[in-house]
Parts: sequence; structure tokens; C-alpha cells
Amino acid sequence: MVEGTIRSFDPLAYYVNNVADLDKELVTAYKQNDQDRLKRLLSQSKYDYDVFICVNKHCHAFLLCVPIGGTGPKDPWLDEIMPDADNKPFDVPDFNFCYKLELAFEEVALKMYKIKKAFSIFKDVKDSIHKSYYIGRYKGTSPYGLELATLRAAPHRYRVLLDDCVEFAKEFCIQLLAYAENWREIEEEVNNRIKKAAATGLSIETLSRRVQSSALLGNTFLGGLDISSFMATSPRTAVVLLVAGVFLILYPIIVTLVLIKLLV
Repeated sequence: MVEGTIRSFDPLAYYVNNVADLDKELVTAYKQNDQDRLKRLLSQSKYDYDVFICVNKHCHAFLLCVPIGGTGPKDPWLDEIMPDADNKPFDVPDFNFCYKLELAFEEVALKMYKIKKAFSIFKDVKDSIHKSYYIGRYKGTSPYGLELATLRAAPHRYRVLLDDCVEFAKEFCIQLLAYAENWREIEEEVNNRIKKAAATGLSIETLSRRVQSSALLGNTFLGGLDISSFMATSPRTAVVLLVAGVFLILYPIIVTLVLIKLLV
């Protein structure tokens, strides 16, 4: 557990309680601010990564980090995967490995978030991509750098997953600059691409409009929880809550109409 993440006076806040998917030695070094150990870990197995912010059909944002070469053993595919920086992630070969990072629920009832990290072939990830936004090519970056960026990007508490997962993804892209050898070259480009993505569909306002039930039902029944993401996590319970919410909204209208009918 990251220190300090469970102290808050906000009863509606969700906390980042679980980082078990990350390397234990790295998490310990980060918590203890052990700079020597962090430097040693960050110097290992550096690669170049093309980084995308992706959104699934439930408007939940996650990060896709695709290795494209580096100081480790060479894969004949890696250097030719995406020569054009504006290519979409669907140009990645199905059996190329990639990282998927995201802020997700651990336990809804206890208001807990976790950092999820998966290392898999692209074929296992691509069906979950509804929209994607290319952010940049981070060169000379260790896999430990990806994990450290997630720790630095994860806030201590959040209120609405729809908002939180997007902000986490954007902050990750900014924090990752510190662990890229070419950060000076791409810093402005990364910030501009994040702004452009927010202006063309990644913004919270745009995503919220796609799930019109989230603002009313989510904040009313789930303490700020976004209903669309909750449906992805627990669809049966979400449907029950959705029906209950619609009933409570329509009930006063129905009663009023009945009374008018009886009195007229």
C-alpha cells in the first residue's frame, strides 16, 4: 500500500490502495525514496516505447505502451512496427508484446482503486480499444520507468472513475518524460498531443455526454462513481441500480399525473 493513501476526510473519495501489479523492489524504493536503488533499476533494459492513451467502449481510459527496440535482445519486428508516429496502434503486429496500464477498481464497496499492469501480446488488447490517441515515442526508457511513472501519476484519492482514469493517463504521459532519454525533444510535442486529444474526444465533458446517466445516477447512488465504468466492472448490479434510478426519477412524475387525473 502506498503510504498516505488512506488518510482523508472526504467520505466519497476513492483511494489508490493496491499497487501489487508493480515490481515490489521498485515500490519499496519509491516509498523509501531510495534514489540509489531507483537509479539502478531505471538503468536496466532500456527500450523505446510508442505510448497511446486508449478508450474502451465504456469510456474507460487506459495506457498502451508498445516497445519498439532498445538495448536488450533485438526482435526483428520491433524497429519497423510504427515508423510513422501518427499510425494507429492497430498497426502493431498481433503477437508483439505490449504493456497495458490503467487505474481501475479493486473494491467498489470499500472505495478502493488499484493500478493494473498487464504485459501481453497486442492481440489480447486490441479488441478493447474503441478510440486511441498517440502521445509520443519515449526513447531509452526502462520498464521500471513505466512503473515509476504510474506511481507518480496515481493521486492519493479520486471521486469519479470516468474523470480519474483519464487524468491518470494524461499525468502518466507527463511523468514518463522524466525517464526518457529524449524528453527535451518530445516534451512540447507530448503536451500538445495531450491537449489535442482532450479537444477531440478525450475530455471529461465529451466522455460524460456519451454516458448521460453517469452524472445523475452515479453521483446519486454510488457516491460519485461513474456508472459506465461500474457497468463494465459489475454489469448485473449496475443494471439493477440503473432501473432503480430510472424508477425513482419517473415515480414523482407518475404520481403527479395520477393525482391530476383523479382531481380533474
